[in-house]
Amino acid sequence: YMVASPNDESKLFLETAPEFKLNFATNEWIYWKTPRMEELDESVGDIFAAICDREFQLANLIRNKVLEWHDKVLDACSLAAELDCVLSFAVAAVERDFCEPSLVKEAVLYIEEGRHPLCELCTQTFVP
Repeated sequence: YMVASPNDESKLFLETAPEFKLNFATNEWIYWKTPRMEELDESVGDIFAAICDREFQLANLIRNKVLEWHDKVLDACSLAAELDCVLSFAVAAVERDFCEPSLVKEAVLYIEEGRHPLCELCTQTFVP
């Protein structure tokens, strides 16, 4: 427990207050303590350090729980990425008026009024 004040003229006020004792100072702040603050340090301890310790414990607990599900989380992310890709293709097909190809058993490739999607997007004058 401490009181912090800017390292400027306000320190003159706290220097004259009998219950405030200078603890330490930086270029920007001066840290003061009173006897009551010292009592709280003794009885309760450093709350900030306790909070940081508990925060670290909880973060570790969460990390360990997530690691238990590591494989399933990666599988879900992979499926979500695949779904995102397929949906992007579907949206592009609708927006660009693409059609579904007809597949045949013969080893032929016949394209009628075909166009390359990237060429179409990258040039101002696209001729199919």
